[in-house]
Amino acid sequence: MTAPLVIIGSGLAAYSVARDWRRLDSETPLVIITAEDGDFYSKPLLSTSLAKEKTLDELVIASGAEQGEAYNAKLLPHTRVTRIDPESKTVFFEGGEQAYSQLVLAQGGHTVTAPIEGDAVDAVISMNSLMDYRLLQPQLKKCKSVVVLGAGLVGMELANDMQAIGIQVTVIDPCDQPLKALLPRQLGKVVEDVFRDAAINLRLGCTVKTIDHSGAGYRVILSTDELLEVDLVISAIGIRPDITLAKNTGLKIEHGIVVDEYCQTSIEDIYALGDCAEVMGQWRPHIMPIMQCSRILAQCLFGKKVPLQYPVMPVVVKTPLCPIASVVPPKDTKGDWQVDGQGKHLRGLFSDETGAICGFILMGDRIEERAECIKLLTA
Repeated sequence: MTAPLVIIGSGLAAYSVARDWRRLDSETPLVIITAEDGDFYSKPLLSTSLAKEKTLDELVIASGAEQGEAYNAKLLPHTRVTRIDPESKTVFFEGGEQAYSQLVLAQGGHTVTAPIEGDAVDAVISMNSLMDYRLLQPQLKKCKSVVVLGAGLVGMELANDMQAIGIQVTVIDPCDQPLKALLPRQLGKVVEDVFRDAAINLRLGCTVKTIDHSGAGYRVILSTDELLEVDLVISAIGIRPDITLAKNTGLKIEHGIVVDEYCQTSIEDIYALGDCAEVMGQWRPHIMPIMQCSRILAQCLFGKKVPLQYPVMPVVVKTPLCPIASVVPPKDTKGDWQVDGQGKHLRGLFSDETGAICGFILMGDRIEERAECIKLLTA
């Protein structure tokens, strides 16, 4: 009997591969192993659903059982893989083992924790799973003030979402601007001004030293020694690839699990994609890159090798105060940003030293120009 394809994980990357591969192969057995319950949901909606008061049930697109049935897969929920033996092609977990013909690692990433002291550090809520949303939503109903750690994509979306339901928000980040990874300085300043005008308190260029219990809330002390009394503290510092299992297996690791243009790792018949993987030297933990990798990997698993070539994929920041679409230029590219527009409705184009356009930022109403700007990059 043919050993099954085994996928470790149950997020977007895992289920996308299951779907795309099943379209090509309806016969080979499939086993999906996940430490969670296997329910499928859109993680990007976690940071933008609070204002809409969406319930947990509304966020779940399909249960684990429904996903298993949809992809004709044996689903092993609440099962943590402890070891992989590439020689025998076997995955080991608590209470059992599973042989594989090909193995896909799609276990995602872990939330980054800041080096903070205090007796309430464990009370800080992250926003990286349905469990986090389950913890956060009821607390917000009685909450008047929140500190958000991190002014990246998730942090700014959360801040906007909570401001919309009348909560006083303070965002803390060591960088000198919000959305540092997505915006040049001059456009970051525009976003900063827009959020400040909406009464969102941005504390940039500083960190949190301690978080302690204070009555029913928390006392937060910054590196500037400023003291904040708030009802809730949320961490949106970011995620890092889950590489522990891969590292113990002997796979090549850099920032994430190193894979090539076919999502192949350094060991034959083991593949990786999603937040845990570094694809062709790039770590791109966003929906569109994951979907591109899924299609390429599905074909590779089916025996048809087509190299991955990323199209232009803007990162969209869902902040109604100032919507943003960003395509940052390749790392270390020398050039200049040219910005036009008024107020927060701006377009920035990045030209390299040859005059070629290789990046763009769209803000406010100008976000509608995405298709036009993508054409400029592919011309």
